[in-house]
Amino acid sequence: MLFDERPMENEQVDQEEVWSAIRYLGPDERDKDREAKAATIIAVLALLLMMCAVWVVLWLRVQGL
Repeated sequence: MLFDERPMENEQVDQEEVWSAIRYLGPDERDKDREAKAATIIAVLALLLMMCAVWVVLWLRVQGL
């Protein structure tokens, strides 16, 4: 027989072993989160800059300059 058909009841997995495996499988999740936050901040700053530029242009037109 190729596979052992015994139930895995006798095998216990240590929680530390499980968490270390989880960290190993996804070590760059924090980097992705940081990149997403940085992209969000850059996008918000770009929108604010565009809104300020439009406001300045409109203000200059009202002033007749």
